[in-house]
Amino acid sequence: MRASRVGADPDIVKFERNLCRALKEYGIPFFATEFCRDRPRQELLLATGKSKAAFGSSAHNFGMAVDVIHSRKGWELHSLEWDMVGLLGKEVARKMNLKVTWGGDWKFYDPAHWQIEDWRARVQKNGLGEAP
Repeated sequence: MRASRVGADPDIVKFERNLCRALKEYGIPFFATEFCRDRPRQELLLATGKSKAAFGSSAHNFGMAVDVIHSRKGWELHSLEWDMVGLLGKEVARKMNLKVTWGGDWKFYDPAHWQIEDWRARVQKNGLGEAP
């Protein structure tokens, strides 16, 4: 279940490493499960209701997002535990001067998810494909 970092944006990889390190300092073991998603994976998640994004509409499709989970509990954390992860992740991003969006703030609650805030602009700038 450990994520490959191949194709992932260096900023999101550094964010994930810093977040997991910060969580570990509190005795909370986390790891990345996914950075990049190809079309079949994105379509499967959409079809099963685990994502609201079609292929090309997710930051994961361009390596601009990461999902992190607890090493033993997986996604099975209470909302207050996820809130702590969210607060810590936002602080990590602030210290890095990186603007991120946390899926725990969305209506479609996805607290394991973090993405670079301006990922669409980065995709277009870097010629990675046309972002929707």
